[in-house]
Amino acid sequence: MAQDGYKTQWGPEGRDDFGIMQRMGANFIRLYHPIGEEDWKGASPHYHEQPDHRGMLDAAHASGLKVFGAIHQYRTCNGDDCSESWQNAVRNALKKGFNSDGAWHPAAWGLNMINEVDAIVPFDRGDRQVLRIISAVDGLIAAEQEFGVKGTVNLTSCFTTAITAPLGPGPTSIYHGFSSMENWIKNTSLVPYTPRSGTIEELAKAIDSRWVHCINAQIPWINGLDGMVAKQYVQQGFMPRPWILGEMGWNGQHQDVIEKELNTMHEWAQGPNGFLGTFFFQFQTAYQKTGPELNYGMFGLSEKLLDLPPAKVEGKSFPVHCLTSRLYAFEQPSSACQAECNHRAQAVAKAFGGTITAKGLCLDDAPMAPGQSNRVVNV
Repeated sequence: MAQDGYKTQWGPEGRDDFGIMQRMGANFIRLYHPIGEEDWKGASPHYHEQPDHRGMLDAAHASGLKVFGAIHQYRTCNGDDCSESWQNAVRNALKKGFNSDGAWHPAAWGLNMINEVDAIVPFDRGDRQVLRIISAVDGLIAAEQEFGVKGTVNLTSCFTTAITAPLGPGPTSIYHGFSSMENWIKNTSLVPYTPRSGTIEELAKAIDSRWVHCINAQIPWINGLDGMVAKQYVQQGFMPRPWILGEMGWNGQHQDVIEKELNTMHEWAQGPNGFLGTFFFQFQTAYQKTGPELNYGMFGLSEKLLDLPPAKVEGKSFPVHCLTSRLYAFEQPSSACQAECNHRAQAVAKAFGGTITAKGLCLDDAPMAPGQSNRVVNV
């Protein structure tokens, strides 16, 4: 989605998704795979060239939105050494819009180096998780050095809420990834690794200066994450490093619960607790998914097509649908939560102090069912 072919969806001349987010009160957007998804397959990491991302980054910047991007987490590593593959991905990204006059594009706030690394390798192998992360960062720094790009973008890896022991000392907890990274920064001998960008001490110093802790969650904040992470953060010695919720998914939660939790998290982010805020998961229903994965999203797609040029990507054309705040999953007779869980976009806008306005909205239209949205023609 982070390419010009889709600008009739996110661009101001199109459906204006970025503008919708900004007017709702958002100030950050998260993109899951903008760097390296296209070139990870096959024997060579240069299997496909990445598309140009500059138009998307410029549009986000013009809308007042910062971008939390990512390197595609399923790229091939050499065992748990991801440096070469990640260097290739970042090298291509810097060629394709992320480089702005010797610095990262001003819209780029941070990069998720490996999303949910504790779900890719065993969740109780902190040593393997950290090796993947530090080698991936090493590859990124090597790419920055190639292009003379200053390391201004924040770095993180969003962990799951799996409960396990960290690498090095620390309690068994859902913030095990935070402890693992802190312990390695203090004692690099915990994971044997020889960097390509410099010395191991230089790599640890660079990570220390740019690292933000991150966790993805579906459990509630109130009587959940507040006690399990937020109230533990200072006493575990993680300050002054900040942390974020990389995604907050309210699976089957009522509108009033979502609004209350967002307000509570916002209040917590105003205090001296290291918490920067949360990303609401997600903008639109992921129609390509099934089962409980259809429970997420603020907007669904209406059958109504907008009078806009179609999105055109890789020889295919995708018509642009109007956005409804009615969600397919909560309109099914079998759903345990219907009216109370529907129209969650309005709850988010209310919590953020914003409004929902754009020419590409039809908030009361019925949502399409999965499978209906695949109107694709070759071009």
